[in-house]
Amino acid sequence: MDGLITGAGRAAGWLAKAGWNVTKKLPGGDIADRQLKRLEYAVVDEVRKRLDYPGNALASPERTAGWRRQAIEGEVTDSGNGSPAQLVEPLRAAMAELLSASVTYGREASRDYLFAAVLRQVVPDEARILAATADGTVYPLVHLVTRGPLGGTRRTLLENFSSVAREAGVALVDQGPVYVGRLVRFGLLDIGGENTAQAGYYDMLLADSRIRGIIDGGKRVQVQRRTLGISAFGAELWEACDPSKLGQPELDRP
Repeated sequence: MDGLITGAGRAAGWLAKAGWNVTKKLPGGDIADRQLKRLEYAVVDEVRKRLDYPGNALASPERTAGWRRQAIEGEVTDSGNGSPAQLVEPLRAAMAELLSASVTYGREASRDYLFAAVLRQVVPDEARILAATADGTVYPLVHLVTRGPLGGTRRTLLENFSSVAREAGVALVDQGPVYVGRLVRFGLLDIGGENTAQAGYYDMLLADSRIRGIIDGGKRVQVQRRTLGISAFGAELWEACDPSKLGQPELDRP
C-alpha cells in the first residue's frame, strides 16, 4: 500500500506539473480527468485513514477513545492494520510507534512530523495572524494589569491585546487575545519589549473601546507595552508551509 500511495502521489503531481489542464481537452481527456480525480481522492482517503488509526500518534483523541471503547466491548477485531493489543491500548501503541520512528526518522522527516503536529492545533483565524507576521512585521501589543492596595498581588485584567487580529482580517476579532496567546504557546510568535518608535500605534490601540472600558473602570490599571512578531520557529514553519509556494519545486532542505 505504501508503494501505491507513493506512486499515486507522484503520478498526480507529475500530471499537474505537465499541464493537465491542456491535456484533458484532447479526445478522451474527460475520462482520464475523472480517473485522475479518483486517484487523488484515493490518496487523500488513505492518508486520512492512517491519521485516524488509533496506533497513529496524530489520531484525534475522540477517534482514539472510540476505538478503545469498541475494542473493550469486543466490537473491533484485528484487520491486519494492528494487533488486538494496539487496539485495546492505543496510547501505549502510539508511544511505541513514536519511539520506533525516532530511530528511523532523519532530520527532515522529524521536522515535518513536528510541523504537522503543530498545524493540527492551529485554527483558520490563527493561520491568518501567522501569515500577517510572516514578512517580519512587528505589531504593538499590551497587557493590562492591576495591583491591590499597598502593592498587593498583581492581577491580569487583559493580556495579549494587539492590532494584529484586526489587521490580519480574522473572523473573530474579539478573540484576538486568545489567538495570540495560543500562537505564543505553540512557539510560533514571540512577545518582545516595547518599541518606542510605535508610540502612535500604542495610542490607537489604547483607544479601543475594550481597553477604555477597563482603564475607565476605576481600577488602578498599569499598561504594559510590548511587541508581537513571528518567532524563529514560526518563520521556519512558515517557510515549509507557505501556501504561496504550492506547486513550486522544493529546494533541498538543510
